[in-house]
Amino acid sequence: MIWETLAGQRLFDGATDVEIFKKIRACQVPPIAERRPDIPPALAAVLDVALAAEPANRFATATEFASALSQVMKLAVGVDPATALGTAVREARVRARRVTATRCRRSPARCARSAAIRSSSRSRSRISMSSRLP
Repeated sequence: MIWETLAGQRLFDGATDVEIFKKIRACQVPPIAERRPDIPPALAAVLDVALAAEPANRFATATEFASALSQVMKLAVGVDPATALGTAVREARVRARRVTATRCRRSPARCARSAAIRSSSRSRSRISMSSRLP
C-alpha cells in the first residue's frame, strides 16, 4: 500500500483478475524512484526490500519493516514516529476530556446518566469475566 500511495497507481493492475494474478506471480515491481524521483533514496531502498520477489530478501518481520521505516522518517524529517503517535494520542485524549467536561457543565443530568451506564457495563463485564475463570 505504501508503494501505491506514493506512486498514485496500483502496483499490479490489469484488465482482468487473471491478468493481475499473473503480474503478482511474476512479482516485477517497478522501482518507486522511476515513478517518484523526489522520494528519498533511503525510503526507496526500504520499499525495494519490502517488495523483493524472493521472500528471503524481504524483511523477516513486520517489526523489522516498521523499524526501517521509522529510521527513514527520523532521517528525512527528524521525527520519531512512535513519539509523534504518542503525542497525538495524548492530545486527542485531552481534547476528548475537554469536550466531555463542557457537555457535563451544560447538562449535568445527562452526564450522570452516561456515567451510570458506563459503570453498570463495567460491572457486568467484570462479572462475566470472573465467571469464565477456572
